[in-house]
Amino acid sequence: TMTDEEYKKTLKQFHKLSDRHILVVETDMPYSDVLKIVTLSDKIRKAGNELVGLMRKNYDQLLRTKRYRKLLKLYGNTQDKDKRRV
Repeated sequence: TMTDEEYKKTLKQFHKLSDRHILVVETDMPYSDVLKIVTLSDKIRKAGNELVGLMRKNYDQLLRTKRYRKLLKLYGNTQDKDKRRV
């Protein structure tokens, strides 16, 4: 799995590449529309966070599986029974 340091580094790179900005706009929209927009924008942000979480979980699982398969392969290649036990 990723170490916390690797995760923070990757997150920093993601933030550099992703669109993040604060937009201040004056509008003559009805307040109800303003609320709808704010709610939608919050849902989009949360969906993005959820997606990143799922991707990280899948990535960690992939790495675990690859490590496990490599270990199995090494284990199978070991003829010496004492070495195999180790």
